[in-house]
Amino acid sequence: MVNRRSFLLGSSALALAPLLTACGANGEKLQIRALNQSIPPQLLREFEPGAAIRPAATLKDLLELLQRWQREPEPISGRWDWVPFVNRGTPALADLVTLGDSWLAIAIRANLIQPLELTTLPHWPQLPRRWQDLGRRDRQGFPTTDPQAPLWGAPYRWGTTMIVYREDVFQSLGWRPQDWADLWRPELRDRLSMVDQPREIIGLTLKKLGESYNSWDLAAIANLETELAALAPQVRYYSNHQYLHPLAIKETWAAVGWSTDILPALQNYPQFRAVVPPSGTALWADLWVAPQGRQLDRRAQDWIDFCWQGRSAQNISLFTQGAAPTMLNLPRDQWLPDLQTNAAQFPPTEILNRSEFLKPLPQAAQLQYDTLWRKLRSPQPL
Repeated sequence: MVNRRSFLLGSSALALAPLLTACGANGEKLQIRALNQSIPPQLLREFEPGAAIRPAATLKDLLELLQRWQREPEPISGRWDWVPFVNRGTPALADLVTLGDSWLAIAIRANLIQPLELTTLPHWPQLPRRWQDLGRRDRQGFPTTDPQAPLWGAPYRWGTTMIVYREDVFQSLGWRPQDWADLWRPELRDRLSMVDQPREIIGLTLKKLGESYNSWDLAAIANLETELAALAPQVRYYSNHQYLHPLAIKETWAAVGWSTDILPALQNYPQFRAVVPPSGTALWADLWVAPQGRQLDRRAQDWIDFCWQGRSAQNISLFTQGAAPTMLNLPRDQWLPDLQTNAAQFPPTEILNRSEFLKPLPQAAQLQYDTLWRKLRSPQPL
């Protein structure tokens, strides 16, 4: 299943992602393939003066790069590797790669990545328990509470699914969207645009009913199909690429999407307002993972720990459209002023406690979601 931001980033963000290269004592370069705009350039310079940013890939391409590394031999590095399209072979194997949490299970099952040693890093205790557990999976990629289970990923950035709406429209209506239930109000018939993702849309409906985003047995949840049938005429557009465009031209009045898209849109469209539903929402995270076949370098671990340090966490939160997880264990009065007041980027603790990462589902449960999604998107009534 295509996950959040997979193709969207390819169209809305720049087509280049940073590749950090830094020389160790033996002269061999540390290579980190990072998602575009997920790491501020100053962080690279602070970690290693003279670090270079080179063309790399979007989020979707990073997973494909992990797959290519396991299919093809590593090419000999040449002097023209940095020029796009000159070296058409597989890029040299990196030490660390950004991977979205929704693709972690796929990478584990396909043996694309290897476990990381994280618990001995100095700033590991600063990572909230939920973010520590995010990368702890069994060999099938399913979350586990076994403390001996491997840690496959190190989260360094996270965000939410949220509602964005037009303040000018809702001022005239005399109310503002605050929670998922508001999306069913009759005034919003044919006035919503949403991401085209079954786990997100079925998930927010589950939240409205007081259930979990990660529910396995959808058939056992009373009124779920009825609620989805009532939501269908509210939605004018489903799109992973353009769900904010109809909002900008007032064709829709509210949208459901990802914070990485919505937070910058708030700066570009003065009439946009955003809210993280207090009943809880979906969370996402970007993680560092280690490709299979590459000997783990101590400098790679140092880089992970560097991203968790207080100054680095604040820079990630201030200069990217995400939030660093270690910020959550840093007293708020130590945050930079611009971060202290940003409730859209850092929802209150009680909302985060009711929010969930989208966990991988067993095949039978995934089939239920897919079947229900097809019913929702078909012209026939549920």
